[in-house]
This record gives sequence, C-alpha cells and structure tokens, in this order.
Amino acid sequence: MKTKGLAILTAWLFILLSAGISSAAYVSSLEQISPDAVNYTFRTDFHHFWNVDNMYMEPATGEAEGSLQFAGYGDEDDFSDFVSGNIALIERGHFSFAYKMNNAFNAGAIGVIIFYNEGGSRELWEHALSEETYIPALITTRALGLDLLSLLDSGHDVVMKMSVQAASAVPEPATLLLLGAGLLAVAGSSRKERFSSTSRASTK
Repeated sequence: MKTKGLAILTAWLFILLSAGISSAAYVSSLEQISPDAVNYTFRTDFHHFWNVDNMYMEPATGEAEGSLQFAGYGDEDDFSDFVSGNIALIERGHFSFAYKMNNAFNAGAIGVIIFYNEGGSRELWEHALSEETYIPALITTRALGLDLLSLLDSGHDVVMKMSVQAASAVPEPATLLLLGAGLLAVAGSSRKERFSSTSRASTK
C-alpha cells in the first residue's frame, strides 16, 4: 500500500514541478507621477523580467523614481547625453534586453522601461535575461511606450515610479489543482487497499 501510494504521489509531484510556478515570484508596479497620476496594470500595461525555467539570469530588484528620458534602442551612443539619475525609456529591438539595461546602468540610469517595437507581439510575455543586470527594469506595451514618448516630445517632465521585488514563489492555480488531484488519488488508493486487505482478512 505504501509503495503504491508513494509512486502515485511521486508522479503527481513530477507533474507539479513540470507545471512550475508563476512569475509571481516577483512583484512589480509601475506608475506615472507627473504630469498625470496614472497607475498602470500588471500583465495589461507592463510586465517584469524573470528567470524563465531557471535557465537564465534573475532580474535586478529595487525601486526607482525619477524623470523619464528616451534612449532610442539602448545602444551605447544612445546614452551620449543621458542625465544620470533618470529612468531610461528604450524601444525594443536590435540588441538584447541585458545589453540595453547595462548600457543604461553605465550611463547612470536608476531604472529602465522597455516598450515593444513596431511589429512586435501585442501581448506581454515573460521575458528572460541572458546576462546579469543591476537596475530594475520593466517591459511595456507599444501603446504605453508611445504615449510616454509623446509626452516627452511635448516637453513634459515625465516622472515615473517603478518597482521590482522578489516574492515567495506562488503556484499557478492549475498547479494547485494538480496537487489537489494528486493527493486525492493517493487517498483514494489507500482507502481501496485498506478495504481490499480487510476483505481478505474476513474470509480467512
């Protein structure tokens, strides 16, 4: 009985680990302080980076609040006139995320907001980093990025506040269902074997 129950539980734990945990292992926020007060929505307007399948680098954590400054595609030359202490607004494309972020860090940026490039996916995905980075970074929809860029082009001082923090790993709802089903299967198997043993004992 114990061997069979253990085998079932082991199988379900394997499924559980395969399902993984959600990106809620990080908690992030993004808001515009001025010229307008806007709180943006996670997964709808923006997303944080994370270590996909534990195969990549963990994203840098921290908080940043400061004026936004556009830095093109994030190449070294795009930071020639960057003001230290600002948050870099960067368009996706041409270079890796980590390359853009580390160029921003070297230029004195305290945070990075990357927005989707033209023709890119309209949905936010959980992107990974190939290299270590040192300042908090978020990725946003193209629409949000262009809205922020338009404010900058209009001469506004766009002040943003962003945060990326580590949190306890939280299983996805589907993963929790799998775990519950596995425990029920083990319990059902145990009851069945106990009933079978009792039946055999009563016929002796």
